[in-house]
Amino acid sequence: MGEAGQRRRQVVRVWLIPGITGLLIAAVPVVFGSHLPDKVAVHWTGSGFPDGNLPLNDVVVLLLGLAAATWATMLFTRFGTPTSLWGRFALAYFILGMSLGLMAMTVFVNFDASYYVDATAGGTMIAWLLILPLLLGGAFAVVGACLSPSTPAGSSDG
Repeated sequence: MGEAGQRRRQVVRVWLIPGITGLLIAAVPVVFGSHLPDKVAVHWTGSGFPDGNLPLNDVVVLLLGLAAATWATMLFTRFGTPTSLWGRFALAYFILGMSLGLMAMTVFVNFDASYYVDATAGGTMIAWLLILPLLLGGAFAVVGACLSPSTPAGSSDG
């Protein structure tokens, strides 16, 4: 791969995918704000009734902060070995995916609820509240590992 191709790949792996993820999370109040209550349910009991809430903007700031802190740690921490670099990309992308999945499930459960207590998550919804962010985080981790500058074995792929 030529130098221009390597630079394009570096821009994609370090800035483009995380940037798009951040924009998707940040766009939630603009796109879905009219369909969500002022305070959204963010925690549920085992029976599916909400027992915790936050203002929507606080949820967005919290998830963006989590993703940004993880990303900054990945970028500015030097562990020295190719394997740890691969692991940092996988972890950072996992956190990005989890943040996006948590935002998606928060919007889905709270959509068109008049107040946060109306955002019940009965039946299988409780399982999806846990599974979707983990699945999305896992998928992002695979992408992050594939986009890392080196493979786990330490051989360079660009």
